[in-house]
Formats: sequence, C-alpha cells, structure tokens
Amino acid sequence: MPNPHQKPLAVANYFYYKAKEDCIYDYTAMKAIKLVYLAHGWYLAISRGEPLINESVEAWKYGPVIPSVYNKFKINGTRKIISPALLEEDHERIDLLLMNEEDKDKKAIKWGFKNIEKEVLDQVWSVYKDVSGWDISMLTHKAGSPWDIVWNKQGGKKNKYAVIPNETIEEHFYKLGKSKS
Repeated sequence: MPNPHQKPLAVANYFYYKAKEDCIYDYTAMKAIKLVYLAHGWYLAISRGEPLINESVEAWKYGPVIPSVYNKFKINGTRKIISPALLEEDHERIDLLLMNEEDKDKKAIKWGFKNIEKEVLDQVWSVYKDVSGWDISMLTHKAGSPWDIVWNKQGGKKNKYAVIPNETIEEHFYKLGKSKS
C-alpha cells in the first residue's frame, strides 16, 4: 500500500529542473520513470522502509514503471521532455534556472521535500544524469532485480501491472548499498 508521501510527478519535475539546469538534453520519459524508481529505491533503503513516493511501482515488459509518470510523459515518446508536469497544487511556474541556490532550496521545501529526500534526489541525479534512459533501464532489468523477481520469477509477465512490493525494492537497494560500502 503506498504511503502518502511525494507524488511521483513532483520527483520527475525535480529531475526535469535538474536536467534543465545542467543542460542535459536527453531527459526523456524513460529516463524520468527510471530516475524516479531509482530515487524511490535508494530512499527505501536509506530510510529502512519509508517510501519516497505515494504510488506503487509496477513490473511492465520494459522494466519497473510508475504509472503516473508514464501516463504524463508517454506522449513525448523517445523525445526529450520539454516542460514539467503541472501538478494540482502548482499555482505558478517557477524556473529553477533563474534561482540562486538558496531559492532552489526554498522551492524544494515548497515542493515538500525533506532534506534527506532532496539529498537522495541530488545523489541519484549526480550518478545518473549522464546515463541514457535506455542504459538506466537495462540496469533495472538485471537478474535478481526487483523487476526480475516480479516479472520473471513471480509470474508478472502473465499478470499485467503486477506491483513490485516496496519490501522487495528496499531489500534490493539495501543490499546494493551494503556491497558498495
């Protein structure tokens, strides 16, 4: 059951603004979906089970998918995302490129990100910003990954939109973190 935390589209928007700020021109729907998934996974591992996003991750043919992010940006196909998702609570559009660091932090707070959430998002961005969406997707398909467990070992390919349990995601990313220590 999803926890009422961040909207996946707010996380995708955060990465959109990071891409714009860093002049990364391949911020596509696939990259957005996979970055939100990675941020969620690392946050689950660090927080020991507290979800970053308030939506379930599903095992689809091409990997883990967050449906709201897919549905919002699928119109772009493989082209870059050219504008952030407009969320219900957005009353104004703020371009982070025009902000100084202090104001960016205020925007992150306005979005409701806790400091630890922002740190995880920034770290995920730092590691994966120069990696293509396709290559990130391939990382999420490895044997033993949460997607592989649900899709291949638990029959997800026969059960459209099978949910990848947060516990499975947490355990995977926790082990990854331990192996890197």
